[in-house]
Amino acid sequence: MADIEDWEPPEDADADSARPSAGRLLGILGLAVVALLAVNLLTGGGPTGGPARPMPTASAASAGPAAYTPPPPLPIGVDSTHRCPQDLGGLALGGDPRPSGVALQRWQCQDEEVARSAIVVRRAAGGWLGHLGAVVTWPLTGREAAATGLTPSPDRSRRQLVWPLAGGLARIRGDLPEDDLIAIARRVTERDTELSLVPPPGLVVVLRGRYAAQLVQELRYSPQAVGVTTTLGYDGPVFTGLQGGAALEDGLYAARARVVGDVGGLPAMLGPFATAVVAWEVEPGRVAYVGYGSQRTSDGVVGALLALARGSRLLTQPQFQALVR
Repeated sequence: MADIEDWEPPEDADADSARPSAGRLLGILGLAVVALLAVNLLTGGGPTGGPARPMPTASAASAGPAAYTPPPPLPIGVDSTHRCPQDLGGLALGGDPRPSGVALQRWQCQDEEVARSAIVVRRAAGGWLGHLGAVVTWPLTGREAAATGLTPSPDRSRRQLVWPLAGGLARIRGDLPEDDLIAIARRVTERDTELSLVPPPGLVVVLRGRYAAQLVQELRYSPQAVGVTTTLGYDGPVFTGLQGGAALEDGLYAARARVVGDVGGLPAMLGPFATAVVAWEVEPGRVAYVGYGSQRTSDGVVGALLALARGSRLLTQPQFQALVR
């Protein structure tokens, strides 16, 4: 058989002879028009192009009405078509009994991020959200596929280690020393799609469960309403939120977050994500945050976000739900 590179068109091929002549085209069009008129008359349509009357058949007369097929459910969040109730609550700015912010709920019940398993581990002494700890995630998704091994950040303040686990890839990311990350990885096991870990001495597990939150609840305010328009230099919304899972802390390690102060005595981390966010841990597995829609993190911006965070208050789930429009 000749190779595809050796194939050439026949020497006597004539492109012009392959084109239909104008007469042949007119003939074909004429036959098509006659065929269409014939079909229209046979199916009950008139020559003027009126609607065709279907020919009754025995099967059509006895079939009855067609069964109703409901439309597919509409998404209400990230890959989610239903709600998964959570006792999460919210975070309000200021002391008004009824917050002026617009309440938003983002359901992620069926998102692939939620289905993943995660463990958050920290130093027993001195560890807090995004500091002196690490997040183990399994399995990695296709877009996160990476070569196995240890990868330090450019300044070596953060590291991640990827290794095979239970038919997939697992990752540990944090600011612990390399030896600690390796020791943790060696102790991680998987059973029934859940991760388990007996931590090395000096480290504690603070969260074991889903990687991402099934539900994120936020309040959005105009900067004028909370008095920070001039400081932020930005007209977009200021937002607050609460969420669970390990994803936000993992993001803090990936973004090389830093401590910028405290909120209620709890260390607050500045996360330079797509937007500037100040986050702190209300309790293990529940993180609060205040942010705005810009990446600017000047001292004035950080100070304004910290001031808003310090003046915030937690809402119960019924209190937040009452704000959802």
